[in-house]
Amino acid sequence: MNSRLYFPRLAFTEIPAETFSNGVLDGGSECVLVVEDDPIVREFAAATLISLGYSVTCAADATEALQILKTDGPFDLVFSDVVMPGPIDGRAMASKIVVQYPNLPVVLTTGYADIECIGAASRFQPLSKPYTRRQLAEALRRAIDTSRDDQ
Repeated sequence: MNSRLYFPRLAFTEIPAETFSNGVLDGGSECVLVVEDDPIVREFAAATLISLGYSVTCAADATEALQILKTDGPFDLVFSDVVMPGPIDGRAMASKIVVQYPNLPVVLTTGYADIECIGAASRFQPLSKPYTRRQLAEALRRAIDTSRDDQ
């Protein structure tokens, strides 16, 4: 008896290679709070940001992040996953941050298809997972610079 599995054909998606216009990524010395429930992704984001010169504090969920903002600030940016366990997800946390810290930029990231909705429905900067080192560096630099321009 021969068993076969059939899977639907996926459309080919070309992933462009990272371009290196000058080979240098713009980092900074600002303080960033990274909020990510997946320890591997959290470690990657933190290590990347540290390598770019940022000072990094990490939180495993939104509740911990809000507590850290209260006690360990000030921070120059919050970089957070959207989907996290617990009573508060990344979007709800970002909404609380806007009220409590109106000048603090938030960059949200998700691996789900609703990334466009996040950017369109809010002032939060979206970043799609998986992201490259360059995409992360550019998104954070843009968010920090934009928030400074708006002040």
